[in-house]
Amino acid sequence: MAEQRIELAAPALPGWAERIALVVFGFSSFAPFVYCAQRAIGRAAALAPGAIDRAIPLVKGWEFIYAAVFFVVFVPVAQIRDRRLLRFVALGIVILQVSACGFFWFWPTRIERPLLEVVPGRSFLDWAVGLNFAIDPPVNCFPSLHVANAVFVALVAWRLDRRVGAFSLAAALLIALSTLFVKAHLAIDVAAGALLALACYRVLIVPRVPTAESGELVFPRHYLLWVLAAYALVVSMVIAAWAAGVRYAWPPSW
Repeated sequence: MAEQRIELAAPALPGWAERIALVVFGFSSFAPFVYCAQRAIGRAAALAPGAIDRAIPLVKGWEFIYAAVFFVVFVPVAQIRDRRLLRFVALGIVILQVSACGFFWFWPTRIERPLLEVVPGRSFLDWAVGLNFAIDPPVNCFPSLHVANAVFVALVAWRLDRRVGAFSLAAALLIALSTLFVKAHLAIDVAAGALLALACYRVLIVPRVPTAESGELVFPRHYLLWVLAAYALVVSMVIAAWAAGVRYAWPPSW
């Protein structure tokens, strides 16, 4: 049976107002995540680490890769020219959040973090991983939305442009590893997040989007430099905050 594909809109000039609206729409889908996290604190069940999880230590520095997912999700905005296609991708990201929140609501889980290994006043890397722990509560673990978002975006990028897709898949792999190295997730959370992304991609994107090298659907690759620039700027701001002696409550009250 032939695949049913969407009839993509004709190429147009960048519709920045619509892109901003889609970004706002996408970020609004994180509201249920925040609510589920607050609800889970104090009632979430601790997942038992497996052999892989016990073999992986806390590795400071990987929190910068972990945080990169908040920039990776902007890759479609900087890559996809076609507005209708971008709407489908934004819808896919929202579906990921809503689907994961179903798990978070009915099966709230938490991960035990090695807080005693972190001394924020000892070094920059200690301060940085401590900041990550202080901001990111150790709940909403299964499935990993970090992994789901990164893998979904990477698969879409791969379908549209093999070169951009290769870099995006490499970034998704690093982000998946970072969730283990910063003790944000267990291996089972990572696997579940990847499977959720693959399912969303196969159901929503594959039947409707042309295969790779669809040049009329994407912007020139140098547009993606804006994503890298934004990431570099935020990392610089974090370094500046540490140098300025910014402090936060430690240990976290989670």
